[in-house]
Amino acid sequence: MGIKFPSGLALSLWAIEYYKPSSRDDIALFNTCSSILNYLNENFKNQWQAKMPVAPGDNVLSKLNKADRSAFYNELKEMVALMSEAVSAISQVKARPKWNRIFGSRFRGLN
Repeated sequence: MGIKFPSGLALSLWAIEYYKPSSRDDIALFNTCSSILNYLNENFKNQWQAKMPVAPGDNVLSKLNKADRSAFYNELKEMVALMSEAVSAISQVKARPKWNRIFGSRFRGLN
């Protein structure tokens, strides 16, 4: 059986909780993902939480085991490192390869 990553619902719940706004969408995404990564790092030895905001407040991550958490954490850590390089690049041309590694070759960014 393969590695399971958090569901889209879990990612949405984290995005709501850890959202960090910015006038630039790329920086907002980087800051939000960094905040999620910090949460995961601080709680790595415990069960991660992404609770439904309605009763009974189920944790939608309850089925992730340690191997699943470790694999997702490492992928997110790598993605945040690439985002850091992209948002600090001196131009969009220099940033684009970083975003392409994250989002794939279809990512075009701004022209």
